[in-house]
Amino acid sequence: MRILLIGPPGGGKGTQVKFLIDRFAIPQISPGDMLRGNIHKNTSLGHEAQKYMKSGQLVPDSIILDMMKKRLVEEGCCNGFILDGFPRTIPQAEGLYNLLKGMNQKLDHVIVMDLPDNLIITRLSNRRSCKGCGQVYNLIFEPPKNAGKCNICNEDLYLREDDN
Repeated sequence: MRILLIGPPGGGKGTQVKFLIDRFAIPQISPGDMLRGNIHKNTSLGHEAQKYMKSGQLVPDSIILDMMKKRLVEEGCCNGFILDGFPRTIPQAEGLYNLLKGMNQKLDHVIVMDLPDNLIITRLSNRRSCKGCGQVYNLIFEPPKNAGKCNICNEDLYLREDDN
């Protein structure tokens, strides 16, 4: 099962992905997670992407698609995947189409999430991530047990730059 889930940041994609992962036993693939992972692992693509991110620019589609291509051929994706928040533009959609076509694959379903701007702003300004394990919390809907600390690894929580 190959699913594309799109919507605004803070729109609840991550929450819905958890249900889809449990239901279909397929991995989530998020460009944001891929970017952070490549940066954390000091890959050449991560270094390239970080240059753009530090200057406040969008990471070029070619870099994202290269990361996506590497991820889609990993063993965990053989039974399908959930694309979370990608593509966001027509050129990205065309790139994804060509990438999947070259791999002799296609999407089975596309789910679009639509929310009002004020709700998105509220969700993002209250979202916190763990520096250690990456667990995500919402201070309103899913607050940590101890303020500012992760329930799983007890590391500090922070507001991601892209949530500002």
